[in-house]
Amino acid sequence: MILKYSKLETMKMIKNVKTYLGMTALALLTIMTSCDNQNTDTVPIEEQGTAASKSRLRFVNSKDYDTSGMDSWQEVTDVPGAIQQYVTDNHANETIEEAWITNTGEYIILLSDDTVLVFNASEQFIISFNLEAYADEFEDDFEEVDSAALPQAILDYLVANHAGVEIDIAGINAEDGEYVVLLESGVVLIFDMDGNLLDEFTEDDYDDDYDEYEEVDTTSLSQAIKDYLATNYTGIAIDFAAFDTEEEEYLIFLENGVIVIFDKDGNFIEEEQDDEDYEDDCEEVDIADLPTTITDYISANYSGIEIEEAWYDAEEKIYYIELANEVVLVFNEDGSFVEEYTEDDDDDEDDDDDDDD
Repeated sequence: MILKYSKLETMKMIKNVKTYLGMTALALLTIMTSCDNQNTDTVPIEEQGTAASKSRLRFVNSKDYDTSGMDSWQEVTDVPGAIQQYVTDNHANETIEEAWITNTGEYIILLSDDTVLVFNASEQFIISFNLEAYADEFEDDFEEVDSAALPQAILDYLVANHAGVEIDIAGINAEDGEYVVLLESGVVLIFDMDGNLLDEFTEDDYDDDYDEYEEVDTTSLSQAIKDYLATNYTGIAIDFAAFDTEEEEYLIFLENGVIVIFDKDGNFIEEEQDDEDYEDDCEEVDIADLPTTITDYISANYSGIEIEEAWYDAEEKIYYIELANEVVLVFNEDGSFVEEYTEDDDDDEDDDDDDDD
């Protein structure tokens, strides 16, 4: 569960950063029934090349705005007079930078100060908001890094394992002290500050695994949940709250690592605390069935040390290999090495957690 939370947060941050930097596609809230927009020059997105991907019209919260369907939008090159007049009357010092018609006929207007105006198909104003407001929640936690300035260990790893694939975004997640590298292929790589690989997954993995989780503003939690937490976890702050739309459950992640689960009505169900014991989530693998890449790596780097057990986490697509010297090796599904640690290190962390309790 902790790992899911970590990836959920990482991908949310990446999507936010891509949003703010102008690297994602946008779609907006469908508000009213569409009608034909006459006398308006439009350019189909299929003919715009990368117009959609470069548009600064984009938003963070998909639960607040419908983020599907931008490929079917059309860019407007001749904004209707009524909309131009509205801009003149209400935003006299700003210019229209981009204008679009959604697939249901709404006009989306981006002004030079990052204000977004939404008009219905009859060219009547509906709502406005500013892109900067969406950046405030995450911009302090992510520092963009020029790819050339990444640690050499990271650059070497990319050359060895993702040759020819360009970096889309790179930066430091200040909260966790990690480098986050998003490749053009959709692969997300997480490194520690020394450049050691910690995790690797794809945006599609996130979409498949975590779409059912919706972030919840902690202030909007039901009073029943707040009361339970105040009574049973006095003084422990909420780190993150989410709603599992599939199970219809609230998941409250506390700063002490406890996850408290409630039903949709706010009734307590259970609490969990991930002990990070991979064996709980894995299936044992016959050593003879391990990928050759893994066995070759072990032969080359741990010659003469016997493999005692091997495990595979199907959800995270990771192999865990226990050696006779108590070293645990972690590999990706393709057999590429991720990290190593000792069972003593893991035990020490568990002991520290117990002492803290």
